[in-house]
Amino acid sequence: MSAAAWLILPTFNEAENVGPLVEALGAALSDVPYEIIVVDDDIPDRTWAVAGDIAARDPRVRVIRRFGDYTESAFCNESPKQLLICRKAKN
Repeated sequence: MSAAAWLILPTFNEAENVGPLVEALGAALSDVPYEIIVVDDDIPDRTWAVAGDIAARDPRVRVIRRFGDYTESAFCNESPKQLLICRKAKN
């Protein structure tokens, strides 16, 4: 089944928040095929590693670890999806 919604979560020091947020989004979207893409800019708190652990257990979650000087909005603008939701990972 292909996703009907793609949620891109730009993160910055969100190791503590990304798990609860992915869980809450999964509950809210239980009737919708979705994919969550966690985008991390290689921040030292290892948000990318926490999100990677989640992705290893849930095929609807992917992690993109970026290196360099990128803005959150630039990444969101790159994705040509039918329904795209860009949301910071903070609760």
